[in-house]
Amino acid sequence: MHPRQEIVEIFSSFLQFSSGGSTKWVTDSKLYRNMSNYLNQYPAAERSTSDWALYWHEVWQNQPKSLARGHLYAYLQEVGYKAAAKVKPRFTLPQYTSADYFQIAIAYIDKVFTGFDPQRQTNLEAFAYRVFCNLIKDGLLKEGLEEASIRSDWSLLLHSSQKLLHKALVQRGLSATEIAPYIFAWECFKVIYAPTKPKGNRQLTAPDLIVWEAIAQLYNQERIQQLPPSDAKTIQKCLEACIRAIRAYTAPPTASLDASVFNEDNTLQDILPSGDATPLTKLLDEEEAQIRKSLWAEINSLLSNSINNLDAQKQELLKMYYGEELTQKEISLKLGISQPTVVRRLQKFKSESLITLAQWSQTTQNISLTPNVINNMNGLIDEWLEKYYRNHNEG
Repeated sequence: MHPRQEIVEIFSSFLQFSSGGSTKWVTDSKLYRNMSNYLNQYPAAERSTSDWALYWHEVWQNQPKSLARGHLYAYLQEVGYKAAAKVKPRFTLPQYTSADYFQIAIAYIDKVFTGFDPQRQTNLEAFAYRVFCNLIKDGLLKEGLEEASIRSDWSLLLHSSQKLLHKALVQRGLSATEIAPYIFAWECFKVIYAPTKPKGNRQLTAPDLIVWEAIAQLYNQERIQQLPPSDAKTIQKCLEACIRAIRAYTAPPTASLDASVFNEDNTLQDILPSGDATPLTKLLDEEEAQIRKSLWAEINSLLSNSINNLDAQKQELLKMYYGEELTQKEISLKLGISQPTVVRRLQKFKSESLITLAQWSQTTQNISLTPNVINNMNGLIDEWLEKYYRNHNEG
């Protein structure tokens, strides 16, 4: 499928999926004539595609039953396709086609129209993409799908039973002796990892560095003599292997019967559908990359300013923890402060950064601060801090 090029097509044609999975553009004659008339009044050189989108959104706000809604509906077809293509690989649901994911998004398109605020944003396409992705996920959850298909990695690990994990590791080919450290690491994870969200929540993010170190500390304190000591990074890799094993056990990937599901180092492969990207997919990927780059630049500036406003000792503490990867105990000895003080200062900076990022997201990106969004922001801050200090060390 090729992307639409002409403005009149972009605001008057719709995606049609065939039973074989192919797609084509179908034009609505009424919308085509209306858009052509407007283009004759306003030459294309005077208004870009995004300008027309904002224009039709303004008309729709004043006249909800006018053709403006149809033009916006047509305009967002490619964005709906892009969101469907993005979300689909995250779920092991062979019964759902790309058309199904697309239809789930488009069915709630009025939420995009009502949620978009042109006073705060000027990019309807970027806003619609975020909303469509969330709408697809919400739609799948309402379908009552299997837990392994709709849970995030860490939610799946947290809510799996020891019996299930043991079976998954046995299927992987591990002996009872080899399985023991995996099970014990998982038990320590269950004790330490305590998300602030409701227990039944299906979308949880990975533990941060502080939590990983706490899990490793508990593991080493409570382990029996037969289990080897371990550090935070090793524990993390161990639990990531558990997640892959559980997913392979509960929802085996569809692949050739002759193909091995393990890599040479006995870790599970990530088996994804193959196929060449269409021109539209490539174009949308490029556009998404530009959006991410722009947003990341704003977040980088926001959090960099937060660090620059700290006093010298607090900046040094962050550098030691995220840049030099020192433990909390090592930092307390170097700075001459207690270990609980180190923990409090780390948590305080993250809390203040989270508030700053949340306020920015709400006022400039029109993002609702749901528990899931807040938790994702926590993970983003950790990711940013690691990259920030890694880049400083390399520089």
